[in-house]
Amino acid sequence: MSNIGAWITQKITALVLVIIAVINCITGGNVMTQSVAKVNGSLGCTDALGRSVISSSGESDKKVGVFYFLWMGQHDKGFLCDNTKLLKEHPQAVQSEEAWMAAGGGNVGQFHFWGEPLFGYYTADDAWVIGRHVQMLTDASVDFIVVDTTNAVTYTDAAKVMIGVFYDYYKRGYNVPKIAFYTNSASGKTMNRLYDELYNNAELLEKYPDLSDLWFYMDTKPMIIGDKSDKNLRSDVRDFFRIKASQWPNEGKKADGFPWMEFDRVLTYRSLFSYGGTKIMNVSAAQHADTGAFSRTAWYGKNDRTRSWHNGKNDTSDGAVLHGYNFAEQWEFAIKMDPDIIFVTGFNEWVAQRQIAIEEAPVLFVDCVTENCSRDVEPSAGQLGDNYYLQMVDYIAKFKKSVSTVDRGNGVTIDIDGSFDQWNNADISAVYKDYDGETADRDSVGFGNIHYTDNSGRNDIVNMKVTEDGDNYYFYVDTKEKLSPSDGKSFMTLFIDEKIAINRTVSEGGKADVEAITDSGYEKIGEAKVRIEDNRLMLSVSKSLIANDGTILFKWADNYDENDIYSFYTKGDSAPYGRLCYRY
Repeated sequence: MSNIGAWITQKITALVLVIIAVINCITGGNVMTQSVAKVNGSLGCTDALGRSVISSSGESDKKVGVFYFLWMGQHDKGFLCDNTKLLKEHPQAVQSEEAWMAAGGGNVGQFHFWGEPLFGYYTADDAWVIGRHVQMLTDASVDFIVVDTTNAVTYTDAAKVMIGVFYDYYKRGYNVPKIAFYTNSASGKTMNRLYDELYNNAELLEKYPDLSDLWFYMDTKPMIIGDKSDKNLRSDVRDFFRIKASQWPNEGKKADGFPWMEFDRVLTYRSLFSYGGTKIMNVSAAQHADTGAFSRTAWYGKNDRTRSWHNGKNDTSDGAVLHGYNFAEQWEFAIKMDPDIIFVTGFNEWVAQRQIAIEEAPVLFVDCVTENCSRDVEPSAGQLGDNYYLQMVDYIAKFKKSVSTVDRGNGVTIDIDGSFDQWNNADISAVYKDYDGETADRDSVGFGNIHYTDNSGRNDIVNMKVTEDGDNYYFYVDTKEKLSPSDGKSFMTLFIDEKIAINRTVSEGGKADVEAITDSGYEKIGEAKVRIEDNRLMLSVSKSLIANDGTILFKWADNYDENDIYSFYTKGDSAPYGRLCYRY
């Protein structure tokens, strides 16, 4: 849904659903463990389909990795074709080479997008986008990413940009995912280059003294995936890495295999790779298991497992692609198998090269090709939205069986006309912290030489607190610098339970409107008291206006687009990031 009102007025409130998720979420027969967090705790929300989402938080021995891609724009970015948009305008384009080219499709070897990413047709060296990825993956409790270098290209320049962004977040104290690489073709030579260009690069080590902290370790060494018996692999490189075996889905099972996809039609114990006490399974949003080329199912009547696959067949009903049925089946099976690591394919592949045609498929793509025949979970600008990302967030929590909440402390009455020092009271223990630096401008060139700019970052939200007494809830927020003038709408708005907005419009006389958000817009239901001083804001709202059983989902947002929920990902600042909310 594009309208924030439509998002917030789901018939089943996120409040009830999140409580159910925490108390009753059973995975493999084990109830989730809930702990107390000093800061933030688990995040929650209701997604666009009305499904409850809760993020993992707290201690867990389970690990989740995500396949991550750096190839966008590193070969060629001058040509831009979005297969979904092309076929919407020219549905007959796939019938022949001539029809494809006439519709604006690309030649064999050219990269084509299966759809438009939420952040536009970006290139892999766009630091602004990578920063958003870091936040989404960290909020999802992803432990590590594995960068795709399976085609013997290291994408070193883009990797250095990525490392710089991850390192910056890491040094600012955020628990960012660690980094590993997946090699396959010319594995030995590729591992040598990765070692020389990234792991043992003197310039990088000088620039990032704690670079080794970013690597994902297994058995005390940085993990890499490849062929340790490759004759071209240098001995110093072999000794440096813990090399897991590159495991392709259509080859025999390797004892030390690290699978990036599972092709078995019926999920079986073959899917579980166990070696040295570590059990690994793959989960993917879709699998080209029937033909090895997704376009044959997308356009030519074959039967690969699309995003809509479940109960042994592809669901062709309207809107089936939105639900992630295949993804859910994969997760459910993997959780029952109880591995130590689940590896998700994938996050941000987005493009595929057109391949040489065969007789029954004049336009041929092996991997991602359309919305249904693709496997990215990064949010899309198309109909998939953030459904798959939030689905992954929730399943990671189910797999790790660990969620947490902040300590609500002892209730404190806050005098909104009084000093901000009241918030230093030790009895206020519900504390939340947002990523800082989110308001940096974007200025980058994507595919098709599209120039992407964004300067909507205004107030960089940093710290938040919540407390209460018998009559009111009290909220505190501060920003990195002095708050901007509250001119117009979308200024430092507090959203509660995904259905109430406070301070959406300019505050006057210490009052702010409390509005119910409906499908038709905003309806004033009362007023809150508000005070702003320098970089701090506090407000109080009557509990009589917040109809719930005492548990609150809330978020602060500034300079968002009130008609587009996805602006919580792309504009201004939102705490927490995107659709997710804090829990109190």
